[in-house]
Amino acid sequence: MLAGAGALAEALAARLRDAGWDVRDEADDVDLVVWLADDPGQDWDSAAGALREALLLAGRTRAVLDRAAETGRAGFVAVTRLDGVLGYSGVDPASAVTGGLPGLVKTLAAEAPGLFCRAVDLHPELSDEQCAAALLAELHDADTALHQVGYDAERVRRTVVAGPDSEPDPELPGCAPRPAPGPDDLLVVSGGGRGVTAACAIGLARRWRTGLLLLGRTPLDDEPEWARDVAEPRLKAAIAAHLRDSGGTPTPRDVEPVYRTLVAQREIRGTLAEIRAAGARVDYLAVDVADADAVAAALSEHRDRITGVVHGAGALSDRLVADKTAADVDAVFAPKLAGLRSILDAVDRDRLRHVLLFSSVAGFFGNRGQADYAMANESLNRLACTLARQLPDAAVASINWGPWAGGMVTPELQRMFRERGVEPIPLDAGVRTAVDHFAADRPVPVVSVVSG
Repeated sequence: MLAGAGALAEALAARLRDAGWDVRDEADDVDLVVWLADDPGQDWDSAAGALREALLLAGRTRAVLDRAAETGRAGFVAVTRLDGVLGYSGVDPASAVTGGLPGLVKTLAAEAPGLFCRAVDLHPELSDEQCAAALLAELHDADTALHQVGYDAERVRRTVVAGPDSEPDPELPGCAPRPAPGPDDLLVVSGGGRGVTAACAIGLARRWRTGLLLLGRTPLDDEPEWARDVAEPRLKAAIAAHLRDSGGTPTPRDVEPVYRTLVAQREIRGTLAEIRAAGARVDYLAVDVADADAVAAALSEHRDRITGVVHGAGALSDRLVADKTAADVDAVFAPKLAGLRSILDAVDRDRLRHVLLFSSVAGFFGNRGQADYAMANESLNRLACTLARQLPDAAVASINWGPWAGGMVTPELQRMFRERGVEPIPLDAGVRTAVDHFAADRPVPVVSVVSG
């Protein structure tokens, strides 16, 4: 099954037919599904939509391919034409988003180990015939453990490996070192009111005393009188009593959202208090980072003073590829991808000196149930390379975090990483890594796996 149109699709279809394949555009009774990504132009939304459609196609065809794999080789192949090095050279932003496709392929390989799964990136200067020949060769590769390859303009075949920081890939754009931030800097920190990103914001305040704008979705209202001074273990009982006093008949379903909001607001107030105690300026702005207009309005009065971005916002919606819905994917993509675009569009990019993106080794390895999360984080890695090209006066990095010993890390995720020899990161060690990064001379914008 070929999903895609254009000259490459025609050339590949012809090659496959010559090799004895039956090529069709439907998923019934197929051994191979090939997704050919279109050029998104300059449109991030189109690129994110293409990622979503690729994931949903993989979900629809998973059962068919599993059946085919019982009697022979069956597989899912995703094809892009970015730069021949999987988008790491610093392509345009929409193409960088499309570079998240390997996250899907690696996750599908983890969920369906009987399938041949591969992402192939082909340099745009290669002819359609050269691309078709390369793809046919990939389909017959005996190394089924390899999940991502690229062919550059000279048809040199490349892949991605985890290597030491002392040996950066020369294909990645470099980042000139920048002076560490100080009290005159103002950093926007998305997802910064709570969780591990908030802990990193506190660390930044203590180390560098930078001004901070924390963005989060939780509205920071004054705590109601009936909840004040009520310890968290007794808070649910106090909520139920308040609802009864108001004439209701509360159920656990009624109590839980009120409880979560109050606890979240307390955590945000605690974050703000610790930052101020460190002697740094801080404001909390309640805004959905995926809402570009709202972000622009919230940051407008600060725009001329913003010198850095720390993008830590994220969300999970864990399901196997075969069970993913468009709503699941959009919920995960929104804070990671639309959120970053909203922030970058709302600031004066010429003033940026520091950009730090929080990615994940879930994207590097793939992870069961997290195809959309892996794709979004892989896109962040490519976007870091793009921003390093576009912002020569900024130090840009995307940190592929291992599992934190707190935050958005499920027991299954911790187990998966431990099987790969990656231990959860103690909170203080992770904070120290993020804070130290602002003073480090980083030669490339994508930082290797961080583990405890």
